[in-house]
Amino acid sequence: MTCLQKGDEGTESGEEPDLIRCEVQNGAVLTEDDVLMVIVGAGASFGCIPSAQVPSAGPRSMVRGPRGSSLPERPFSEVIPPVTQGLVSPLAFFNELVEVYWRAQPVVSLLRDRLAREHAPTPLEEALAEYQKLSQRNSMVDQELMAFRFYLRDLLLACGDYMRSPDLGGGITLYTSLVRECRDWCFEHGTHVCFVSFNYDTLLESACQTVWGFNPASADSYVADRRRSIIKPHGSALWERKYQIGANTYGPREAADIVINRKRDLGRLDDLVETVPSSPFQNLNQWRPAVPQLALPLAGETKFMWPSDQAGHFDGLRGRVKRLLTIGWRAAEPQFITRLAAICENLERIVICGVDERENREIANRLGSRIYRRSQYPAPIGVSGGFANLLEARPFTTLLAP
Repeated sequence: MTCLQKGDEGTESGEEPDLIRCEVQNGAVLTEDDVLMVIVGAGASFGCIPSAQVPSAGPRSMVRGPRGSSLPERPFSEVIPPVTQGLVSPLAFFNELVEVYWRAQPVVSLLRDRLAREHAPTPLEEALAEYQKLSQRNSMVDQELMAFRFYLRDLLLACGDYMRSPDLGGGITLYTSLVRECRDWCFEHGTHVCFVSFNYDTLLESACQTVWGFNPASADSYVADRRRSIIKPHGSALWERKYQIGANTYGPREAADIVINRKRDLGRLDDLVETVPSSPFQNLNQWRPAVPQLALPLAGETKFMWPSDQAGHFDGLRGRVKRLLTIGWRAAEPQFITRLAAICENLERIVICGVDERENREIANRLGSRIYRRSQYPAPIGVSGGFANLLEARPFTTLLAP
């Protein structure tokens, strides 16, 4: 599967749509052309643990790794998947990974400084984009950004593993409930759900694995199911592209060090997207030099990291997407919104799930005239309170109604 698909650039609309309550439309006949698209962002993973499963001591509660894992016990606050602005938080676990990938320290230092400004802190995506520009006259920046990719990969893989801890429900998350509801809807009505995740973590994939028989270790399985597909435009902590330098294998840290510091001629980077051979925390001698297939969170980024079969599947949904649900996604990718608009020409229902009403309005405004057109589409429905409030809310029920 080839990857690195480029998206079109788009612009945000200044029109602010109304957020209304929706009403059930009876009598509609659901078919495979009645596709539900679910788009999740970092806010969904950050709030994915059901309130009943949050440890009683809150963020200070100690969380063990999952059964059979070598991950040590850590505070809950350090293992919950962070939102974008929290990717470089000065937490002990994060600092351990910064020490492992020490080449990333200049990047992390700058991002922390910019985010900590008392007046007008710079968003992480903007600060990182500014730093990347320095690579035009300083080759060391490329090494530092590569190390930062490995830091992000290990951080999000570990956070995903900790979410399977017996201290947090043994892997049951709000994603589990979401996927179960979507699966039952698909099989009852003969329809299709397309999950689009902008997260590097694999929590959605884990839910699809337990609920729907999905195999996250197979890069070919993301769009192979008739009823369910998974699309990851920004890539995944589970994906990599190998260098073609022979079949020698190394430990995960050694393989990463070869890539970051260019310790030998690496040859050509393979176009094939594959899944990582094991957890980088197991330190097994199974790794070849490879680049994590995930996009750096850069302001104005126009590259997609999804494999070509996922890009083709997404574009092939044109005219079939009738229902759209967003959870914890800020809609801050105008080039993706342009591509989304092209397939949503027959959209009938939109539900936006964010932290509060203000955020929902901001998201609706970013979708703007690209997705929401007052003359053609119904107004978006806002669900406040995040992921935790979505599944019991009437708008979610209405979204899946005939």
